[in-house]
Amino acid sequence: MAVSMILTVESVPTAAQVFVDEKFSGETPVDLDLVEGRHVLRLKKSLYRELERDVDAVAGETVTWKLELEAIPEAERLAMEPLPPDAWSQQPTTWILIGGAAAVVAAGVVLAVVLSSDSPSAASGFCAKVDDCVRVP
Repeated sequence: MAVSMILTVESVPTAAQVFVDEKFSGETPVDLDLVEGRHVLRLKKSLYRELERDVDAVAGETVTWKLELEAIPEAERLAMEPLPPDAWSQQPTTWILIGGAAAVVAAGVVLAVVLSSDSPSAASGFCAKVDDCVRVP
């Protein structure tokens, strides 16, 4: 007496990943040996919508399912796709250069403010007491 069902899963396009009860079971086309009872079949393939079906496995049966996956429209795909890894914003060097440039700009602004100021600063009082201070005219 058979205790399982043989389910052959084919898909258009082929090579879709097949999951049974959230466990990877191969790529289409694939023959699945399902124990009697209810199962959840899920097909996944890049650029296509996931497809999910409930399976009521009946011991001793042999069944073939031919499933067609729906392509995700290009506009929707582009909205979902992350930037490619070589995009400028994904490179650490870009952010190091931006950070360095920001530091140089900030230092330039501070230096310009200090050098253009006519009023004495706290540093002026300190340097009046220390002989080793360098004064910038």
